[in-house]
Amino acid sequence: AVIVLDVVNSWIDGLGLCRALKRNQEYREIPIVIVSGRSEPDSIRAAFLAGAAAYFLKPLDLTRLVARIVELAHVTTDAGSADLALPAERRQ
Repeated sequence: AVIVLDVVNSWIDGLGLCRALKRNQEYREIPIVIVSGRSEPDSIRAAFLAGAAAYFLKPLDLTRLVARIVELAHVTTDAGSADLALPAERRQ
């Protein structure tokens, strides 16, 4: 399983929901992919600090998004937990 969240939702803050899911023992191991129109480094950093496994900017590159979801689902299934490392393009 993989959860995909938009940062801006009409009913809840996406990063707040991400943090809540990561605090919940039942859901904490499920990788979360954040999608957002916010490209500022602070926004991206906040998503990873909230527990996101990946961050994608809008407009979405669906090929990359689907590939990352499949990768995270595979890692979760094989290892029993999410790979929460930053994607290569975000490593410092």
